[in-house]
Amino acid sequence: MFSSGSSHSEIRSLLLHKNYTTLFLLSRKNALEGDPESEFIQGYLLEYGLGVPPDQAKAVFWYQKSASSGNREAMNNLGILYSHGLGIQKSDHQALYWFSRSARLKNPAAYNNMALLLEEKGRSRDKKRAARYFLLAAKGGDADAMNNLGLVYMRGDGVPVNRKKARFWLQKAADHGLSEAQKNIDFWSARGSDSYDEKDGATTHTATHPMPREAWIQSLDATHEVKRHKDWVALVIGVDHYLLKGVPSAEFADNDARSVAALLKKMGWSTILLEDGDASYFSIKNRILVWKGYPLRRFLIYFSGHGTVSSSGNPGLAPSDILPSGEGAIPLKVLKSWIGQSASPKKYLMIDACFSGGKRFFFPNGTRPLISVRGYSSDPSDLLELDASERRQESHVDAVAHHGLFTEIFLEGVRRHMPDPRWSDVSAELLSRLPFAARSEGFEQNPSIRPENSPLLPGYIGAHW
Repeated sequence: MFSSGSSHSEIRSLLLHKNYTTLFLLSRKNALEGDPESEFIQGYLLEYGLGVPPDQAKAVFWYQKSASSGNREAMNNLGILYSHGLGIQKSDHQALYWFSRSARLKNPAAYNNMALLLEEKGRSRDKKRAARYFLLAAKGGDADAMNNLGLVYMRGDGVPVNRKKARFWLQKAADHGLSEAQKNIDFWSARGSDSYDEKDGATTHTATHPMPREAWIQSLDATHEVKRHKDWVALVIGVDHYLLKGVPSAEFADNDARSVAALLKKMGWSTILLEDGDASYFSIKNRILVWKGYPLRRFLIYFSGHGTVSSSGNPGLAPSDILPSGEGAIPLKVLKSWIGQSASPKKYLMIDACFSGGKRFFFPNGTRPLISVRGYSSDPSDLLELDASERRQESHVDAVAHHGLFTEIFLEGVRRHMPDPRWSDVSAELLSRLPFAARSEGFEQNPSIRPENSPLLPGYIGAHW
């Protein structure tokens, strides 16, 4: 039964026009009267904090009520919250239960989520089941599943590598308006050096693409006389491919790191580059702590790859040997404590990784996933920190530029302010240009500069020319 003036059509109209405050109040009345669709809307608004402060525990309550009444969307979303442990104790078993109930009601999105959860486990039999569920979801019209199925065929996860089928499903997803599918098509097209044998699924790497791609970085020595400083040390880390199955690739993270390392080296920094398998937990730790107490003038750490969350809920970074469960992460507090043991009065930390939450799927393509909600602590005055995104956002990539958006705009900002780029100038570029670039692709991403009035901001990024 509906309250006066509170029809389903009116509620859907408010949802369509994003009038969330009115929608919350209006659907609340119907939800208290037991209407499953209004119960679902209450859960949805509370989960994302739309028109009301976010409260995932209350979102679970309303999803459970709606799901118990047979609402398939509520079942699917309840499964997502169980899979992440948001508002309720994490349980893959319960997540699969609710996904399967929703899927039986012909919800293709639930099949897609079942597949993602199984794929995350990394076992061969789970990957085969995941491929079947992706196919069911794709045939049901789910664009995300079409994209995921295309990647499954491209990688050969649970199925033989089949580039034609991969292209077919990626194109169908792109035709449905999914921009990430088009980015994946562009990405694989650009990797023309990789050839696929569709008979046995083998991948032959005939050549690697040249890195870095920025010709202006390579030409810096020819146009400027660089002051080189042995006591300016930069440790640049990029983890694209992780060592253990079950941890997805962080697209273009290695390219990010190589370009940043090349730039810093050309600008006078003594640069150390750790890539992929070389960037293990202890390798990163040892490379930072070797400078403990050493009188450096400047010390910079750059990381591109996955952000993650530890079992205790602390945000951190994913080294190359992280476990699929998230164990083995480098908590940010620990990383900063390592950096803080350097005697350098000027320390810099740059992170192109996600520190966010609330997405509706596990490993969104074109992002830097393993997602967490970031908490902030007091900022030391001798450390300038630049992060790719604020909480509840993701660090996206540009498949054409082969970079994370944050890194791409950082590099471009340095170039635009040559010959003497300052941290303040490039930070301003990031704060103004990155959100605009992200919105043009249909998502929100705002970089974080901390502390906002750091005494390090007026300084030059490179050695003064």
